[in-house]
Amino acid sequence: MASDMFEREGGAASDATREALLQAVLKVSGARGHRALTVEEVAAVADTTPARFSALFTDLEDCYATAYEKWAGGFARNLLRSCRNHRNEAAGFRLAMEWMVGYTKAEPDTAKGAIGQSPLAGERVEAARQELLERLSHAVDNAGVESGSFHPSPPPVTASFVIGGIAWTVESTMRSSDAGSLAEQAPDLVFFAVLPFFGEEAAWNQRAAMKTRT
Repeated sequence: MASDMFEREGGAASDATREALLQAVLKVSGARGHRALTVEEVAAVADTTPARFSALFTDLEDCYATAYEKWAGGFARNLLRSCRNHRNEAAGFRLAMEWMVGYTKAEPDTAKGAIGQSPLAGERVEAARQELLERLSHAVDNAGVESGSFHPSPPPVTASFVIGGIAWTVESTMRSSDAGSLAEQAPDLVFFAVLPFFGEEAAWNQRAAMKTRT
């Protein structure tokens, strides 16, 4: 599942090594913590050498930021695909959460490295992180406009507030705990997401549906 988070860039050996390093830096960040990253360990996990790492990236921050930027695009694409075109729009929030929980369980180190550690990784990563959150917020807003399903329409800041709140919870959980803990919180996160758009009854229904899947 992790490999489809990354855009393919060609078939040369250098491209394969570069992609291996991008995946390795997220995994090591998840396993060790962003501040404990070393070139030597990232290179070893990628089955290459520190010299090869230095030929491809300026430093660890450059490698991690490049990896996160590519990962974020794939994450958004797969998350939105998981809930697109569902006949019950309220269920889309639950389906997105189901996908996220499944992903964090399938790729725990990569998920912890990308989701949990990104707030610690500097300005370039923060810009990419904010772009990801904005993309998800716009998707929520656009879904409501296109379907006409938000009755009454919530304030314009609602999507950003909901996505930001969920992101903070998920990031904190993935930084300090694991996917099992995220799965336990998922029903309440679904309730929080659905409530302002579809009302209390829909929120309780989707929370109950999420509990049967975690």
